[in-house]
Amino acid sequence: MSKKFILSTDVLSAEEERQLKEKLKGMGYWHWLPNFWLIKSISDTVTASQINSMIEEVAPHARCFVTEVEAMTWAARTLPDANGNDMGKWIRNEWQTP
Repeated sequence: MSKKFILSTDVLSAEEERQLKEKLKGMGYWHWLPNFWLIKSISDTVTASQINSMIEEVAPHARCFVTEVEAMTWAARTLPDANGNDMGKWIRNEWQTP
């Protein structure tokens, strides 16, 4: 069973973001808005505390907020980026599914 999380952080440097993405390998994530991440874990053992610890490891100075999301409704204005990539595709395909 998958688990979903919302993560918001202080501004991370490019290197800190790279390190966080490395730590999130094996999980799906959406990161189209600055300092805001939607994370989907395929493991039901991942916790908000563990994701918080990942931030502490890569950016000890950064404040963050992590929450697990169970049931939800959502709405988004998902405009394509300059390359025509669909910002909402991952949300529709991954975030919506159990």
